[in-house]
Amino acid sequence: MLDLVLFAALPYVAVALAIGVGGYRYVYDRFSYSSFSAQFLENRALFWGSVPWHYGVILILLAHVLVLLFPGVWATIISEPTRLYTLEVIGLVLSLSAALGLLLLIVRRLFISRIMSVTSTMDWVLLFVLLTQVAMGFYVALVFRWGSDWYVHTAVPWLISLVKLDPKLEFVTSLPWEIKIHMLGGFVILALFPFTRLVHVITCGGRTRSWSGTGGAPSLSSVRPSSADGHPETMSSPVSVHILDFVIQSQITDGGHLR
Repeated sequence: MLDLVLFAALPYVAVALAIGVGGYRYVYDRFSYSSFSAQFLENRALFWGSVPWHYGVILILLAHVLVLLFPGVWATIISEPTRLYTLEVIGLVLSLSAALGLLLLIVRRLFISRIMSVTSTMDWVLLFVLLTQVAMGFYVALVFRWGSDWYVHTAVPWLISLVKLDPKLEFVTSLPWEIKIHMLGGFVILALFPFTRLVHVITCGGRTRSWSGTGGAPSLSSVRPSSADGHPETMSSPVSVHILDFVIQSQITDGGHLR
C-alpha cells in the first residue's frame, strides 16, 4: 500500500501542485515570481556558490532527461566500458560540485543578515530538500555503481509508465531504500516548487534586471515616498531600498514611464 501511495499517487499530486499553484501565483501574484533576494543582495558573494550549483545541477538534470527521452541511444553509448566509466566519473564530479555550491549558498544565507531577512520558511525547507536530494544523488552514484546503466532499466520505464497513466511499480519497488528516496525526492521538490522562489526559473529574468545604464528609467530618489515636509524619507534598511527599487522598476513601461 505504501509503495502505491509513494510511487503511483505522489508523482501525480506533485505535478498537479506544480501546475495548479504555480499557475495561480503567476496570474494573481506575479510579483512573487522573483529571485530578488539572491540577485539584488551581495551579487559578488553569490558567484562562488551559484556557478558550481547551477552548472552542476543543470547538467545532471539534462542527463536524466536525455536518458528518459532516448533510452535506446543511451544504452548504446554506455555499452562500451570506457564511455560508461567516463560518464560515471563525470556524474560524480557534477554531483559533488552541485552539493558544494548549494552548501555555500546556504552558508551565505545564514551569515549575511540582509539575505537572511528575506529568506522565508519555505525557502529554507526547499534548500534543505535540495541539499538532501543532491547529497543522496552523490551517495547513490558512489555506492550503487553503474547508475548510468541500471537507471535505464528501472527509473526510465517507471517514469514512462507514469506518463502513460499506467504506473508500473515493479520496476522500482525492489530497489534499495536509498535509491527510492532519491527518486521520490525529485517529486517532492516538484511539489514544493510553486510555494517558493524556485518559480523564477521558468521566467525570463526580466523582473530582476538592473536599470543602471538604461535611458528613461527614473531613479529611486525621484519617486521615493515623501514625508510631511515634502522631503524624501530616508530608508535605512538596504533591503527596503532594494525591494522598493524592484517595485518601481516592475511598474515601468518600455517607454520609461510609470504605469
